[in-house]
Amino acid sequence: MDLSQYVLEVLRKDEEFVLYRAAHSKQSGLPSILLLASASMRPAPETLRKIEHEYSLRDELHPTWAVRPLALSEQRGRTTLVLEDPVAKLSIDSFPGHWR
Repeated sequence: MDLSQYVLEVLRKDEEFVLYRAAHSKQSGLPSILLLASASMRPAPETLRKIEHEYSLRDELHPTWAVRPLALSEQRGRTTLVLEDPVAKLSIDSFPGHWR
């Protein structure tokens, strides 16, 4: 998955992982996605196993209650998990009565 046209915003960072929201820079109509990458350029094998395990669960997670993995990708030399962005799926109609 080519993410070179996406602008990344760091949402969370710790010693092991960085979570980004990625928005397409040239096509504003495309939904944003989330990216989970190791914080280190040389992650521990256990960190890579965690990313791969989360991806392996993609068919078991229901989209109404889970952020589903979309792809495993190499980005900037790091194994990266591409995820749906639940915020991109929300709309005013998702919460009837709360916005009127």
